[in-house]
Amino acid sequence: MSAQYLLRGAVIALAWLAVVNLAATGAIVIAAPRAARARRSRTSATPWLVLRLLPSAASLVFVGALFAPSYFWYEPRDPGEVVDATLAALAVASIAIVATGAARGILSWRRARRWSRAWIRSARPIALAGTSIAAYEIPIDRPMMALAGVIRPRTTSVI
Repeated sequence: MSAQYLLRGAVIALAWLAVVNLAATGAIVIAAPRAARARRSRTSATPWLVLRLLPSAASLVFVGALFAPSYFWYEPRDPGEVVDATLAALAVASIAIVATGAARGILSWRRARRWSRAWIRSARPIALAGTSIAAYEIPIDRPMMALAGVIRPRTTSVI
């Protein structure tokens, strides 16, 4: 298995990642208004999280479960094919999509960590019946309840 074969496979995989992501995003843009009308009276955030994560999940499943195995099983190992401009552009678009998502995730995590630390500095510990999770009351002007932390979760609320 040559480096050129692996590089070509990576470029095609990235191109498929971008194409499937963009197609799934387009389908969600079309379906979201209908979903919003149907869910107007319900308060669950789960459907919105599913819609938000669906393009990424569909892209990863397609590339990991369909493209990659078929590429390694059926693609000839000889270096006869080259990567054209379209595939390269799609691969660059895919890298941009992944990098943007990663950057947004890191920024959101940092912002949440900063808010959580600020809240904890001004917080008063409170006891919640039936749980051992540390809970705090914070002095803010509007009602709010937050769960802060994945590894060491803390509940914050205004009473």
